[in-house]
Amino acid sequence: MIKVVEIGGFGNKIRLTNGIVDIDFATDFGPRILRYGLSGRENFFYEDVDDLINRKGEEMNNFFDGAEWHIYGGHRFWQSPEAFPRTYTPDNDKVEYEITKTGVILKQKYMEYTKTDAEIEVVMSEDSADVKVIHRLRSYSPYEIELAPWTISVCNKNILEAVPLNKIDTGLLHNQTMTIWSYTKLNDERVYFGDKYVTLKQNPKATSSFKLGFTNNNKFAAIFNDNAMFVKTFEWDENANYPDDGMNFETYTNDIMLECESIGPLTKLKEGDTLTHIENWTIIDNIPTPDAKDEETIDKYLSKFRQDNK
Repeated sequence: MIKVVEIGGFGNKIRLTNGIVDIDFATDFGPRILRYGLSGRENFFYEDVDDLINRKGEEMNNFFDGAEWHIYGGHRFWQSPEAFPRTYTPDNDKVEYEITKTGVILKQKYMEYTKTDAEIEVVMSEDSADVKVIHRLRSYSPYEIELAPWTISVCNKNILEAVPLNKIDTGLLHNQTMTIWSYTKLNDERVYFGDKYVTLKQNPKATSSFKLGFTNNNKFAAIFNDNAMFVKTFEWDENANYPDDGMNFETYTNDIMLECESIGPLTKLKEGDTLTHIENWTIIDNIPTPDAKDEETIDKYLSKFRQDNK
């Protein structure tokens, strides 16, 4: 049975729980899912209760008449490719929400600058940690716009992320595409490039940011923390056009969090069109965080997802 509980802290939040996992969402801003974690255990998501990253300089304040974009944390729904000011349109207004038999639908206020609105529907299993997260974006623009759905899970400190590499034998042709940002150093001690996985560790003592993009045809990524493993799965279409030179998965980290991001195909929308992007989440308990270079153990934990997503 799914229960709904109103809780305080970090504005007004409502908790959905089936006794196995809890999902918290904000009602004062968003749409944002602020918590996903096993009941009574650590949150896999970061919550920026200290407001450490809250604005993009004076340029943002001036553009949006003093309104600031806040990271807040949790899971958010953006539009790719990233650009100021479009992707940094503040989402500080209250959200409408509808409690359903299986979860909740969070509805964003219409955004005049982008001429879009968005909603996130959470469908929670009654008897497991499985959650389906359905993202929908609608265009109200009188002219055609092109964008991709971009869903970002802002994960907590001190976690380890594992991203599977493509292992398809393509002979003399390449089988993996990766993008690198200007501030990314490939010899960064937080990242390890293995044979089957790239692992990335969040380090609260880091003094720089790090970001990579992937063509992820395995269609999943994993986060290890608190003796448990959070796995998100998503779709990939080898014939579709993705942002950032073909990336359907990106990851970013700094000193306070790590972002695990899936991206949908670039899509042309006319007025009234809606696009949908779906992620499936689960948490598996009693999974100790492996060493970042221990691919044998990581592969043992994730072999099920490799097999299911072939």
